Amino acid sequence: MPIRRNSPKGQFDRYIEKCIKLKINALIQMLNYVGLECVTEARTKRRYSDQSGNLRSSTGYCVLYDGVIIHQGGFEAVKPTATQGPVSGRELMNNLIAQNSTGIVLIVVAGMNYAAYVEAKGLNVLDSSEIMAKKLIRKTLKRLGFK
Repeated sequence: MPIRRNSPKGQFDRYIEKCIKLKINALIQMLNYVGLECVTEARTKRRYSDQSGNLRSSTGYCVLYDGVIIHQGGFEAVKPTATQGPVSGRELMNNLIAQNSTGIVLIVVAGMNYAAYVEAKGLNVLDSSEIMAKKLIRKTLKRLGFK
């Protein structure tokens, strides 16, 4: 007895494409949530003295899908003196976006040129955000059915 197709031609392909799109959208929304949480974590759990507000203002994130920005946030001035922070953060973000033109990508930055120096002194700029992001992503990917 041969196997015969009972469904209309292309129905299975459309179903698979729909499932893939749903997974991609769920993944993008999850990365948006993680990006928001990373910026909040970086701004609230800092261990450095915030003199000008530029370092906190330079933190932000974006979610890319094949090089196109789907979501972004952060880069708001936290003090009136923090004029350079948002500009530096966006500048660094744009450089990183140009380097990530395929796939689904979450980028979180602290854009001031001295952010690495502050981290190297053992003060939290993005360290706790990175740790938290890894945990959130692993947990959420499992819930979404990814391994």
